[in-house]
Amino acid sequence: MSDNNFKRGPHAAKNKIPEDILDGKISAVDERKTVVLDEDLENVDFDDKVWLYWKRNRNFIILTVSAALAIIVGVQGWKMYTANRASSMASGYEIAHSTNDLHNFAKSNAGTKLGALAMLESADRLYSEKKYAEAKQMYAQSAKALKSTVLFGRALLGEAMSEYMTSPDAGIGKLGDVFANASVDASFRAQAGLNLAQAQISAGKSADARKVLEEIAKNPGNGIYARLAANELLRLD
Repeated sequence: MSDNNFKRGPHAAKNKIPEDILDGKISAVDERKTVVLDEDLENVDFDDKVWLYWKRNRNFIILTVSAALAIIVGVQGWKMYTANRASSMASGYEIAHSTNDLHNFAKSNAGTKLGALAMLESADRLYSEKKYAEAKQMYAQSAKALKSTVLFGRALLGEAMSEYMTSPDAGIGKLGDVFANASVDASFRAQAGLNLAQAQISAGKSADARKVLEEIAKNPGNGIYARLAANELLRLD
């Protein structure tokens, strides 16, 4: 079955997308053209934009913590900030954020939610700079502090991806742990599963990847991730 038969993909009648976009002819390095901001996709549903992002980048998505997850960090971080904005700590967080001094803020405010958030953002920065060993440690520390929040799974996912980038075999194990962790928010578990499946495929373990993808796809609660998993299963057929 082709991508054209994907149930609500960009070929849906109300979401007709120019073929040059669908075929991925727009350069991946052209920052003016992104899935979320692309003017050509202005009237396309958000789920379909995510689908198209996966279609364009499925072979490379394993190399980065998804930008969508960065958005989630931003949303949850804003909630934490607004809940504490009357405090001097919130003012310090705002200053640290604007001066790129989140690492020191995190150290000075260890044990607090805003300190943990700053630690998670610092880990993301290290990851983006390809300092995976340092990022892994920072993610692990932030996971401990964020255990009672939705961002706990985000920190574990970052830790697992950092591990994968330095040691693929160990990283596959870590991703599997996140995917199997019932205390992790469902969206992060599903994301871990998708990355796990991609890693397994890269390692020549397609049978294992199929099991993971089938588990994600059969759960409608996984939303867009269930659809992405179903699409990847078609590629394995």
